[in-house]
Amino acid sequence: MHTVKEIKEEFLRLDKLLGINTSNIEIVFSKRTVKRHGSCKCVRMSDGAWRPEKVMIADFLRTGDDFAFWDTVRHEYAHAAATLITGKNCGHNAIWKSICKKIGCSGNVRAESTTASRQRARDAAKYAVTCLGCGEVSLYMRKTELIKRLEKGGPSGVICTVCGGKKFKLTHRA
Repeated sequence: MHTVKEIKEEFLRLDKLLGINTSNIEIVFSKRTVKRHGSCKCVRMSDGAWRPEKVMIADFLRTGDDFAFWDTVRHEYAHAAATLITGKNCGHNAIWKSICKKIGCSGNVRAESTTASRQRARDAAKYAVTCLGCGEVSLYMRKTELIKRLEKGGPSGVICTVCGGKKFKLTHRA
């Protein structure tokens, strides 16, 4: 099982390659994340420049595919590095991509969706909305406006994309 210490060691190795210092960036594992593999949170400082604050890696990657874990770590490191170097939030622009090449990251913008990650997302869903016209089920992880309207028993304001139905049943999942 991978640890924060291992990630910090990798960041230090990459810092030496790029000549920067990312040691003050918080690194955490998130058990809440079920779809996204990682994220880099950046904040705007009083001088207007952006600075990376936190790198989050999905907890499910700790015990999974080693390539996916390290590629995600490097992907998020590239975001932090690009922000440190430019003072801007670079997203997946050319600067970010050039850093990916230098550090050995695939540079893929999105991690490949696997059967396991899709199953995790289905398992994590807290709400199921079923069309009473055709039985189509949509899963939701968060309490959206649609969920709130259905809980109150009022009109949902949506139409089923499969059959055009306007009546739905809400199920709370454990």
